Amino acid sequence: MRYVSLVVLLATTGLLVWFVAGERDSGAATEALPGYTVASRADVPDLGAVGEVLVPGATRADPNREEQFRAIAHAEGLTVAFFFSTADAVEAHRAAARDAAQLEALRAGFLGRLTRDEFTPGEALYP
Repeated sequence: MRYVSLVVLLATTGLLVWFVAGERDSGAATEALPGYTVASRADVPDLGAVGEVLVPGATRADPNREEQFRAIAHAEGLTVAFFFSTADAVEAHRAAARDAAQLEALRAGFLGRLTRDEFTPGEALYP
């Protein structure tokens, strides 16, 4: 009788693990995230975590850019995230006053902004 209880316990545990693992994988497959670096991060009252993310290989033409940025923001716990493809664009974004060269750096390297799940493409702000 003791062995029957042990077998039932092991079978139940195995089924539970199988169902939980299957449930996690049941959604659509997500592509691997591109290489990225969180260039800065700050906790801002009433906004949450705000960060600048450098994604060197990304472009404005990437068809799944928004989904990748959402995944990165979620993985990093950012409620507001600014995405850039160049370090020059990150520096231009931080500038208090922007000259023509900095505006051009933003046009070339600002990919978009995600604010509380609302995505704004970079070309809408810096065409």
